[in-house]
Amino acid sequence: MASTSSSQTPPPPFAHDVFLSFRGADTRHGFTAHLYGALVRRGINAYRDDNELARGETIEPSLLRAIECSRFSIVVFSRGYAESPWCLDELVKIVDCRRRLGQVVLPVFYDVDPMVVAELNGEYGEALNRHCRGDSAGKVEQWKEALEEVGNVSGWDVQNKDQSEMVREIVDTIWLELSRTLEVSMDNLVGMGSRANKLKELLGEDTGDDVRFVGISGMGGIGKTTLARVVYDEIGMEFRNSRCFLENVKDYFEKHGAVHVQEHLLSAVLMEKNLKVWDAHTGKVMIKKSLQHRKVLLVLDDVDSAEQLEMLAANQNWFGPGSRIIITSRDQRLLYKHGACGVFKLEGLNYIEALTLFSLKTFKNYEPSEGFEEFSMRVVEYAQGLPLAIEVLGCFLGGRSRREWESAITSLKDYCDDILDVLKISFDGLNKPEKDMFLDIACFFNLKSISEVKKVLNSCGFCADIGVKHLVEKSLLSFSPMGKLVMHDLLRDMGRKIVHLESPGNPGRRSRLWDPEDILSVMSNLKAMDLSHSHNLIATPDFTGAPNIATLIFKDCTSLGVIHPSIGSLQKLTCLSFRGCTKLRNLPSMPGKLKELYLDSTALSNEELQQIICWAVALSVLSLSSCNSLKTVPVSIGSLKQLKVLNLHGCSQLDNVPRELGGLESLEELDLSGTKITQPPLSIFYLKHLKTLSFQYNMPTKLPTLSGLHSMITTLNLGDCGLKEGDFPTSVGCLLPSLELLDLSSNNFVTLPIIGQLSRLYSLRLDNCMMLTSLPKLPSRIEFLYVNGCVSLGQMPDMKFSGGHFYFEGLDCSKLYDGNGVSEDSSWPTLLRRPLLRGQEHPATLERLVFKVQGSRIPKWFTHQRDGSSIWVSLPKSPYYDDMMGLALCCTVNDLTDGSHFSKQQLGSPSKRQRQQHICFFFVSGDSIRFLLKGLSDGSACVGLSFEELPFYQLIKPGAAVEVIRCGYRIVSRRDIEDLAAGTSTDVASAFATIRRDDDHSPRPKKLIFEGSRSLVLFCANDFVCVRVLKVYQVD
Repeated sequence: MASTSSSQTPPPPFAHDVFLSFRGADTRHGFTAHLYGALVRRGINAYRDDNELARGETIEPSLLRAIECSRFSIVVFSRGYAESPWCLDELVKIVDCRRRLGQVVLPVFYDVDPMVVAELNGEYGEALNRHCRGDSAGKVEQWKEALEEVGNVSGWDVQNKDQSEMVREIVDTIWLELSRTLEVSMDNLVGMGSRANKLKELLGEDTGDDVRFVGISGMGGIGKTTLARVVYDEIGMEFRNSRCFLENVKDYFEKHGAVHVQEHLLSAVLMEKNLKVWDAHTGKVMIKKSLQHRKVLLVLDDVDSAEQLEMLAANQNWFGPGSRIIITSRDQRLLYKHGACGVFKLEGLNYIEALTLFSLKTFKNYEPSEGFEEFSMRVVEYAQGLPLAIEVLGCFLGGRSRREWESAITSLKDYCDDILDVLKISFDGLNKPEKDMFLDIACFFNLKSISEVKKVLNSCGFCADIGVKHLVEKSLLSFSPMGKLVMHDLLRDMGRKIVHLESPGNPGRRSRLWDPEDILSVMSNLKAMDLSHSHNLIATPDFTGAPNIATLIFKDCTSLGVIHPSIGSLQKLTCLSFRGCTKLRNLPSMPGKLKELYLDSTALSNEELQQIICWAVALSVLSLSSCNSLKTVPVSIGSLKQLKVLNLHGCSQLDNVPRELGGLESLEELDLSGTKITQPPLSIFYLKHLKTLSFQYNMPTKLPTLSGLHSMITTLNLGDCGLKEGDFPTSVGCLLPSLELLDLSSNNFVTLPIIGQLSRLYSLRLDNCMMLTSLPKLPSRIEFLYVNGCVSLGQMPDMKFSGGHFYFEGLDCSKLYDGNGVSEDSSWPTLLRRPLLRGQEHPATLERLVFKVQGSRIPKWFTHQRDGSSIWVSLPKSPYYDDMMGLALCCTVNDLTDGSHFSKQQLGSPSKRQRQQHICFFFVSGDSIRFLLKGLSDGSACVGLSFEELPFYQLIKPGAAVEVIRCGYRIVSRRDIEDLAAGTSTDVASAFATIRRDDDHSPRPKKLIFEGSRSLVLFCANDFVCVRVLKVYQVD
């Protein structure tokens, strides 16, 4: 697109902003005087001829030059204007400048009708007839043509209007037009000429009627806005009355919103002040309707989202034929997605251009001053063609002495904060994985092979192909012809600065280290290293430079097979973990101070374990779970006198442990579950300090007597050990008074001995004891009870709560309920009656109850139900509000994880591992509800509850995933408890007349009391939230 039409000649330098043409006798001391004064006061350079010349005198050449060197001409048509040949000659010259130079002509119809001027009627027709009979007859045709042309131009009709208001409007229009036509000085815009020409080639010639979207992309500070402004000014005259330059679109959207930007766009193009847009959607409609028939030049500068483009220029159909829309963005992909017919990728300045720009900014000359040539070259090389960096550094160094230059040159990075802040805008727009990849490349991989970098990034869990592509599209990265990643040095420095600011004074707390001095400093003081989940790590690093390491963790480094021998020199090493390192077969000798060694799921052999025991004499923890190559434990294990924890869980080939285990006098925890050991040595049952013993899934031929177990044992796991009636001692309460956790799952008991004397027992697991018919009285401190799969169990035990939490889980317990699970028709699960009755005297204890039972439908006893995971709870007015004991809540959930209560044998059955629906019950005390609604006046309230998060599942079953299908509630009064005691059931909803049954509708809000996420039901020792309050309304 050319900057001017081919029929036009280049305009001369503008000496004036406005030329005023008027008939002095009519308006010189009135309207024109007021207009001229207003223009001057606004700072507009207006030209007015003050000479009173006789009619018929030839117009002076200086006046013709004044017209030609003005940006605008204002013609004040008055009744006597056509009487003056002087005025008419001025008008002819003005029309000539309009045609040749594109001068803007604005008519003002002072005391004459516009039609009189345009059609040459009335006074104007009579005046022209008189001229035909006079000396000026030869000019009349020119005058007529000029009057007709300007008379048909849209202007101001001042007749019978407030002249001061008209003057203000004219001045505002001129001011707005001037602000849009000011040229950008090209003196300091080095290299912009050639780039502007390339951009205009993309825009195309103005002879076509197509609408074009053209983009300018590049990194921050590269000159996108400047280039857009240069081209906008060069071609702007072709769109004189319909153009707009919207700068910093992203910032304006963030600070003021879409509506404000839409108003600015419409006001600028339509030249209307105070234009109002009510909302963003209306703004889109207004832009399309107003501009779809106009030839528009629009620049949208610094766009960073599709939403911004949708709000301002959704597509080509919004604009009239010949329109041109220029969009600048750091995101090249965004421009192409929005339909840009071409994107100009703006690159940095070449060396000559950069040096010239730097010299202009620094020395006010086109080349460096004498003695500063080498310094200037170093600065230009550092800036790498980035105009922003060149200008900032040039302004900083300009006027400084040679000594100051010498000091500054050595630390240029310290003076680039303004530059880096601009560049960081692009970084801030990345998502989390893209930010991490950018920082990794900035710190480690600049100028490295693309394929090698992608390989490393992929190994770290990134989608390297997509991530690197996005970084290139956002002008943060590029590819070299040699197949390497290239990041601009300033972008690299910006990325490293971000990492540095993570912990300016402590390199050890930063996420990445690249500086050798920082690495040496950190490594020499390093006390812990965790390289867990480094799946491509095949060998440990050399630890020579990190002598103070005390903890090393290589968990799940599945390719690790080689341990560097320098690990043996780590004299302060006390904890070493190779859990999940499945290829690891042996270890070098370690220092004698090693306390904890974790070799779970490694390929450790019997011989290697023998060697480890020889040098690891100070071990307190030895974890060897799932070491499936182990078949025996060496006799020398007895020499580890300080060993407190020995874990052999899941060593599937282990069939023997020596009696020397009994010599581990410090042993506190021993896990032999999941091994082939059928008869453990008697000696382990007499260990004096043993607190935890697990022997699950072993099916021994004969379990030694438990009478030898020390009274201090707290955890005992004998699940799936084939125990039958009488195998478990009847005097367990006396033998194990400290017992806290007891697991007897998948055994063959019919009844259990009395365990009520186990005063510290808080967790009892009896899953899949299929022959178990009843339970004895449970200890008062019991908090967790699991009876899943106890198909013969017919009734709940008598329980007295001491005030702790209580979680009950009973799936597949068909005899325990009224039929097969809790059904919709059951008025109330039998198993819940006793806890409710127990809680009558102390309602707060009910709040600690959570029951999980089998079933797919919420019982009808819960009078208010709805599908989904949230529900509105309608609370009653007084006096029922004061009588309310609490809120019974219920939800049906899909357990999306495999059942954890099945035995080792049952886990292989697909029918036992399918998804199951469960019902969960909670209770909220009336006191808790009243505390939540404290300050509420005597009006009913609606509480919005969400069951979306049930974190107690994670506490009971880590990794569980649940889906809430349906939820319900019932307001519980004292009468409910009395009815349960009497064996009757009353629909309490009939008493609480204000309760609405239709909970599929939201409440009619009167006053919002609370909105957010507040915990209402708490569970277990760590206060895990079960239900959250979302909103509370006071309603009519």
